Amino acid sequence: MNSILPPGAPNPNEQQRKAADPRASVWVSASAGSGKTKVLTDRVLTLLLTGSAPERVLCITFTKAAAAEMSNRISAQLGKWSTLPDNAALIADLTKLLGRAPTDAEQIRARRLFATVLDTPGGMKIQTVHAFCQSVLQRFPLEAGISPNFVVLDERDARVLLKSAIDDLIALAGSGGDPVLGEAMAVLTRRTHETTFPDLISALMGERGRIARILERHADATSLHDAVCDVLGLDPATTSEGLEQQFCASASFDDAGLRRALDVLDQGGKTDQKNQPVLARWLSADPVARRSMTDDYLGIYLTGKDEIRAKLCTKAVETLAPGTGDILYVEAVRCEAFLEARKALTVAEATLSLLTLADRLSTRYARMKALRNVLDYDDLILKTRDLLAVEGNVGWVLFKLDRGIDHVLVDEAQDTNPEQWEVIERLTGEFFVGESAHERPPTVFAVGDGKQSIYSFQRADPREFVRMRERFKTKATAAERNWAEVPLQMSFRSTTSVLAAVDHTFASPAVSDGVAIGESEIRHYAWRSGHAGLVELWPPVEPDVTDDPPAWKPPLEAQLGESAPARVAGLIADDIAGRITRGEMLASRGRPLRASDFLVLVRTRGLFVEHLVRALKARDVEIAGVDRMILKEQIAVMDLVALGRFLLLPEDDLNLACLLKSPLIGLTEDELFGVAWNRPARLWDALRDSSLPNAVAATRWLHDLLAQADYIRPFELYERVLDGDGGRKKFLGRLGQDCADPINEFINLCLNFERSNTPSLQGFLHWFETGDVEIKRDPESGESDTVRIMTVHGAKGLQAPVVYLPDTLQAPSRGALIQWDPDKEGGGMPLWSPQAPLDSAEVKRRKELGKVMRDAEYRRLLYVAMTRAEDRLYICGWKNRQKEPEGCWYNLILNGLEGNAAEITDARFETPILRLENDQTREPSTEQHDLTETRILPLPDWALRSAPIDPEPSDPLSPSRPDEEDPPVRSPLTDGDNRDRFLRGKLVHRMLQSLPDIDPARRGDVGAAYLAQPGHRLSESQQEAILTETLAVMSRPDFADLFTGAAVAEAPIVGTVQTQAGPRVVSGQIDRIVIIDDRVLVVDYKTNRPPPTDAADVPMIYLRQMALYRRLLMTIYPGKTVDCALLWTDGPILMRLPVESMERAAP
Repeated sequence: MNSILPPGAPNPNEQQRKAADPRASVWVSASAGSGKTKVLTDRVLTLLLTGSAPERVLCITFTKAAAAEMSNRISAQLGKWSTLPDNAALIADLTKLLGRAPTDAEQIRARRLFATVLDTPGGMKIQTVHAFCQSVLQRFPLEAGISPNFVVLDERDARVLLKSAIDDLIALAGSGGDPVLGEAMAVLTRRTHETTFPDLISALMGERGRIARILERHADATSLHDAVCDVLGLDPATTSEGLEQQFCASASFDDAGLRRALDVLDQGGKTDQKNQPVLARWLSADPVARRSMTDDYLGIYLTGKDEIRAKLCTKAVETLAPGTGDILYVEAVRCEAFLEARKALTVAEATLSLLTLADRLSTRYARMKALRNVLDYDDLILKTRDLLAVEGNVGWVLFKLDRGIDHVLVDEAQDTNPEQWEVIERLTGEFFVGESAHERPPTVFAVGDGKQSIYSFQRADPREFVRMRERFKTKATAAERNWAEVPLQMSFRSTTSVLAAVDHTFASPAVSDGVAIGESEIRHYAWRSGHAGLVELWPPVEPDVTDDPPAWKPPLEAQLGESAPARVAGLIADDIAGRITRGEMLASRGRPLRASDFLVLVRTRGLFVEHLVRALKARDVEIAGVDRMILKEQIAVMDLVALGRFLLLPEDDLNLACLLKSPLIGLTEDELFGVAWNRPARLWDALRDSSLPNAVAATRWLHDLLAQADYIRPFELYERVLDGDGGRKKFLGRLGQDCADPINEFINLCLNFERSNTPSLQGFLHWFETGDVEIKRDPESGESDTVRIMTVHGAKGLQAPVVYLPDTLQAPSRGALIQWDPDKEGGGMPLWSPQAPLDSAEVKRRKELGKVMRDAEYRRLLYVAMTRAEDRLYICGWKNRQKEPEGCWYNLILNGLEGNAAEITDARFETPILRLENDQTREPSTEQHDLTETRILPLPDWALRSAPIDPEPSDPLSPSRPDEEDPPVRSPLTDGDNRDRFLRGKLVHRMLQSLPDIDPARRGDVGAAYLAQPGHRLSESQQEAILTETLAVMSRPDFADLFTGAAVAEAPIVGTVQTQAGPRVVSGQIDRIVIIDDRVLVVDYKTNRPPPTDAADVPMIYLRQMALYRRLLMTIYPGKTVDCALLWTDGPILMRLPVESMERAAP
């Protein structure tokens, strides 16, 4: 696409070439749609083209999809260079990349790079940081202190294992086996609700890297206690008992002054009179008694928010006794300090208990992983970081990794968390030290955008992006290396109107705070200027005021129409369906809009998504569904789990009732009522006694499953239910095609469970219900013409011509459970306050900072959402009963568009909408990839015909692996002699295979050395006996030719022979064969089998085996005599087989 640069816009080609400069370390701040992936790809291509070895370039991406896309782009470009028919086209391509004419050497290298990269062992290192760390640990397990051949746990299995570790600790604490843990658990259970505990554990494990460092620095309990107290401003010697004693002591307050106040309070207002008896009881009580009335006494001076009251006494009291207010204020300050200290003690106790649990949990979890030889994803990062932290390890690791790494490139750098940055920093630790041994010094390249840092739940922090930029800049400058910072502000994605709406929204410093990190302003330039663009802000949908339903009315009717989110869903569905139906044109493409052009972005998956899916289906609009779903919440899966629960516990009436109503059985409401009503016992008993036809059929089916459930694996059970008994068809018939993916994923989980666990139904259901399994749909897989509904997080990196933002009037309100100090590197010492009323001043400070960071990320999420739109952006939303937050997305956009967008009347709304648009002033683009119309082609004739019958069985005959059973082996345990023979047979077989290739004069020495190996555990007499007998066989005159150099050992043979059933393919391997003149001799070894005394007693399957070999060899060597013999190593005995016996046994 050609474009005229907007006024003041930098030339994007020059910026991209500057970023790709292979001689400089570069830090790129790439705004949304500015060609980040292209810059990264160009950088790699430039490095390769100018002489860097492919194996010495490491590119770290954020996702596997990004790594695959980069690899594909690079491979495609290298493949293009290698196949361009003329040099003119190649020179033009390289000139565009380099910004100068390529040298002859660079042209030659460009032609060769594709083959060079293909020949690189393991290919180029374009990986996620987890994949890279896994490869490092696989190469250096001993140095990292882990077991070789470890397996990486997926997130689901990690949660199951963690849950098991927690259960073990709870049991240990309850049994008294660990008193310290028991005390900590008592504090935690007293201070937190059972529903909050799992979230607290998740928060702990998510921060276990930082927590482990804290526990390492404070290895003993005293050190840790002192450190926590220091953060909270407490004297480590302070105890709750001592604090209350000091507060209640008469010497701690102005007893005389308070008594003077007491004398006049009863003459004041109502509040004074209410406080007077409380103060009187306090002053008259002894210090011990005062402890029970502390809270009442504090109420005189402090509000419910624990702040000093604005008025401690009325004017009347102050008039009667001047100075009373000052006396009470001094006491109020003392009470406030006491309450703060008491809160700090509570926080200290809770924090120390939590850290104790974290220590025990990390240790137990690590031990369980070690026993199973597994690592989780966090371990990959942490253990690689620790490996590289050991003095001397970095150089060794880099040397072994293809002799080092010269260039490190980091994609999506704003989403890299501190531990991942530590790995990268240690990998590049020597890049800026001393003189480089290479012609071109090593470089660091990072590309990211602080405005798009939205993964704080993975501990990404946009401030790290800036901090690491400054750190690398300092290193590069000190080493006098080239350094460049390149901002990319030209958007190749969005139209002028969309980008203007973004810029207007974030123009206010209050809105851009925490978004434009390290940037003076948020400014975009549109490469697509002249393409039609549109942004509309619709009025919010107000909640309906509905009449209360009649008393005792059963909740049987869906009230979808009364819901504000449902009405917004209907509004969006009508808009999409209408534009598609009337063939509205997408001006920038010169074609009508279609379903795949629409993308609906939500902050969270909730009830609105269900409303929207239902509304779109009702209007016959094809949808791709949501991008993720929780497997346990899918109806079909819930029914399959209910079946499993029934098979484990038929007495569970409610579960059985759910199963009977499911598509698997399908009883109607009336039938279920007929079975269940007025039953004398369990529902299962009532079902078995019922004469209803469907109940009888259900009973028979369930009885059959109960009989098998204890004897077949979960996968076999559910496969039988779904495919053998038609369960899948029943689900699809009632629930539609949407249930296919959850069912298939459930079956896959059955297989995954059985690969690493004992295959029991109860174990599988426990394993399944312990973790939340998500089905993740790839939004870019396939090219279906469907509307996409995604979260903003899931849409990161994606785009669409038309984007809707529906849930814009809601904002996050929850904060982090564990409070870290964002002002300190590494977060400082964590604090945990069980409840808001117990928050100390330090906790409150951290929470306020946390809210600021949370709100900043909320605004960054808005930036990401708005910049997904290519041509059009529609903003809408619904109000709740409560007033919307002032800083919600809707208000931020509204404030930005007011005065910049036109007010337009729309018949759908009572109030005007705001519209910002620009017309199409250039030719439509034809460069975008468009879906072609789907056509159903007729099947060819051959597809409708049955496949012809194979002329012969597809599986070849294998003479050495016959269909019948072999004769029984001689037991190695019958007596000492036969036990020796069991091993001796193998040794004889091996020596008869190898010794013939040895010079006859040396066979004895070689055989003796082989038998003397310690692993054989043979006595000297045994070694001598085996060697003597083996050499005796090889020296027999009548078989001397078999053990000469002309013989071939382990000869493969394949061919077709005529059998009684027709021609058959035979495939086998002959132990030994020799061809001399007109004779072919074939010998097959039989190990650990008792030899017959006569050839007539040879088992039939051996005769059949040799007959097949003989027929094949007669075809290969017509006119030669083929003799066959068996060498029984349990002897050893050589036995020639009569021809007539083999022919009778031939198939």
